Amino acid sequence: MTQDLYNIIVGIAGAAIGWMMKVVWESVRALQTDMKAIERELHTSYVSKDDYRADIQEIKEMCKAIFERLERKADK
Repeated sequence: MTQDLYNIIVGIAGAAIGWMMKVVWESVRALQTDMKAIERELHTSYVSKDDYRADIQEIKEMCKAIFERLERKADK
């Protein structure tokens, strides 16, 4: 009788732990899938270094032109 009760408790506990491990495993798999999707999106939605450098160079040239115009106006 005591052994049967012990077997039932251990069986229920084992089933509960197994179910919890299955849920955690599925959650980890879902997170891995989401991370892969995010990593793929990162490469397409952010600016590359070369594009960034080219844009910054254009901005610097514009600023130089503005400062030159301001200096010419201040000289007059």
